[in-house]
Amino acid sequence: MMLNQLLYGVRRVFWIGLCVFASVSVAATHHATPIRIAVASNFATTLNTILTQYKKSHPQKVELIVSSTGKLFAQIQAGLNIDIFLAADKERPMKLFTESLEVDKEVYLYALGRLALWSNKEIGESVKAPTILHKARRIALAKPQLAPYGQAAQAVLKKWELWDILQSRYVFGENVQQVYQYMKTQNVEAAFVALSLVLRERSVQKSHYFKIPESWHPPIEQYMVRLTTRPEVQKIFNYLKSAEAKEVIIKDGYGVRK
Repeated sequence: MMLNQLLYGVRRVFWIGLCVFASVSVAATHHATPIRIAVASNFATTLNTILTQYKKSHPQKVELIVSSTGKLFAQIQAGLNIDIFLAADKERPMKLFTESLEVDKEVYLYALGRLALWSNKEIGESVKAPTILHKARRIALAKPQLAPYGQAAQAVLKKWELWDILQSRYVFGENVQQVYQYMKTQNVEAAFVALSLVLRERSVQKSHYFKIPESWHPPIEQYMVRLTTRPEVQKIFNYLKSAEAKEVIIKDGYGVRK
């Protein structure tokens, strides 16, 4: 009798221990699976800052895929496994949101982009900007068909009636980050970039860039969409909507929804 009770106790402890080990193993594996986030190039540095803050209290492995909104969208539609997509426009996240409605998804306006004209000459006032462009031999902007910042730049050039006139001088980048690099390495004399990128470049004098008024181009509404339902994905998505994240976003030269 006592032997049977002893064996029962040993088996019970063994199974409890096995269950605890299995639970810990599943949790560890679940936690070790990286969250894959696709982000438009203009927002990559800002997102890194936000995630650094998040990881201080949530040690989660995150993998970033950075490119133009158009390329990321095409890759996701082709089967790229992504948990969260932060785009530089509204259209593409909304398309992903409305596809396969049986999957729980969430979409959110996380930032309002700002466009700037950066020149190696002093711009000062807005009236000087068209003259600066007339004198520039090479002008960089993102491809309008791929990047919302390129669409905004195209709208401004058309407003100034320069879009057709300066066609031979354009140097197109795949995304606004590449355009920024063209200007930083002095491969062009002027560039339409995200204001956030200029503000981050401490060597740029304020007189060498001009903040394009928002009314001069279609709004650069940057939306994000959650594409999977894992709890840890939801936690990061919620943090990206938080007051702490918005503080970083505003500091980096973006607007946010009030």
